[in-house]
Amino acid sequence: MYVKMMFGGEMVTVLTAYAPQAGCLEDEKEKFWRDLDGVMVGIPENERQIVGGDLNGHVGGRKGGEERWHGGWGYGDRNEKGKKIMEFAMAFDLVITNAYFQRKREKLITYRSDENKSQIDYILCRRKNGGEVRNTKVIYGEGIATQHN
Repeated sequence: MYVKMMFGGEMVTVLTAYAPQAGCLEDEKEKFWRDLDGVMVGIPENERQIVGGDLNGHVGGRKGGEERWHGGWGYGDRNEKGKKIMEFAMAFDLVITNAYFQRKREKLITYRSDENKSQIDYILCRRKNGGEVRNTKVIYGEGIATQHN
């Protein structure tokens, strides 16, 4: 889902995304990324853009050559879905804003289940606007209803 809003004469598109979970079929996961790519391609370059949501992947720490998109502050190790998030960020020249602000390790966690802890929720924006972001914080907790059983 996305909304377009006008702020001071400038159009801002805000997309929310919920990637399929680990147990879903690969076809469903690929369709999610194709659909998201399709929406992204349709957003004019002159519009500001914010993508936020549960992308169900672990980007972990920054690897060499990723400085343009990843600030270096991530939780855990990158997995295959995290690689997909990084590919998405690179393809559309987006920064993962919550990887640009140093936090205590515990504050990076956005999902918990028993002993499992991970960072799966991200906020991204166009890299050309990334320098204007002063802080990003994804708050852990499912305020209304649990999405994961």
